[in-house]
Amino acid sequence: MIARRRLIAAVCVVVFAGLLAACSDGGGAAPTSPASATTPPASNTTTSSAKLSAGVPSVRVPLDIKAFVAEPCKGITEPQKRALSEKGVVLQPGARDDRVSVPNCFFGDINYGQMGIYVALSYREGEGISAVYDKHAKGFLPGYWAPGEIAGYPVVYYSSNMSPTTCDVSIATSDTSYAGIRLDRFDRSVRLEPWETGSCAVLRPIAEAVLDTIRNQ
Repeated sequence: MIARRRLIAAVCVVVFAGLLAACSDGGGAAPTSPASATTPPASNTTTSSAKLSAGVPSVRVPLDIKAFVAEPCKGITEPQKRALSEKGVVLQPGARDDRVSVPNCFFGDINYGQMGIYVALSYREGEGISAVYDKHAKGFLPGYWAPGEIAGYPVVYYSSNMSPTTCDVSIATSDTSYAGIRLDRFDRSVRLEPWETGSCAVLRPIAEAVLDTIRNQ
């Protein structure tokens, strides 16, 4: 009887040891945490090129204007000047001016010009035409205001004062850059016309030429 009890005890020890080995040597899979608890969810945020002001259209195909920021007088070519002259828009040779914060190119002589036109051309990076829209919304551009487009690119014609002898245009080259042109008319013998048929009408083919230069650089 005693021998039989010892045999049963030995068998139980062997079985119990086998169970321990099965548990410790991978006989059962260890529980794991759900993937969502250890892996952060993928981000679905998108990066916008710029925050546009209300009413400002986005530029679908951005243009690089770095070369013109550095050399603004390259914005209008000699063949373009000849073509403009045939339309009655005569531009004087361009002269760079670095006295302002953003380099300009002046086509004309504002100090001595008594007839014809004076044009100032500049390029700005880091802000789009939203900046111009914001100024208009705050009342800083009290004159003419006419948004539009040239070859699919948003533009806005405006005047910073109430005189129809001047017209400005901003041409959006991206959501964060634009080309700006200001035109002054000096021919006092010409009857003052509304902006849309006067100074802004004279500025329009110049703006088209500037944009064409940027697109074909």
